Amino acid sequence: MSMTHTPPIRKNEIHQKLEDMLAFLDTSFKNGTALHEVEHGLWKKLLDMGHLCLGYLLALHGSGDIGATVTLPTGEEEQRLQELHRRRYVSIFGVFHLERTVYGTAEDVIARVSEYTSYGLDKFVLWPIATPDAWAKQVELVGSEIANHYMKAAA
Repeated sequence: MSMTHTPPIRKNEIHQKLEDMLAFLDTSFKNGTALHEVEHGLWKKLLDMGHLCLGYLLALHGSGDIGATVTLPTGEEEQRLQELHRRRYVSIFGVFHLERTVYGTAEDVIARVSEYTSYGLDKFVLWPIATPDAWAKQVELVGSEIANHYMKAAA
């Protein structure tokens, strides 16, 4: 299954934001607007456009669903969970609420990570259980769903 979806935000909206920004600059020039006021207005417009563009990119990615199963580098196969997992993502452009596809369970990940942490490995523990292009996603998963397990164990 493809990860590419039709985004709810169309490219013409992004182009319109750029046109609005250029019109703002033209008007600021014609009116002799103070530079610090132009910077302030431009910054607000850039943040707004950044939010729109990042929302477009996130919509292209969809939920991250790559099929009913995923095969790990170890050869193990994980099943896609039925429900999407809602996640709040805070960027410099604002807040997004993502619906993400998840494979395996938190218990599966804890079991795999525990194999390595029991030997005192921590900094590079994710390398053996994830391909390099998946490290960031695995770190995110550990940070958001698994860290509580280890915080309780350390207490």
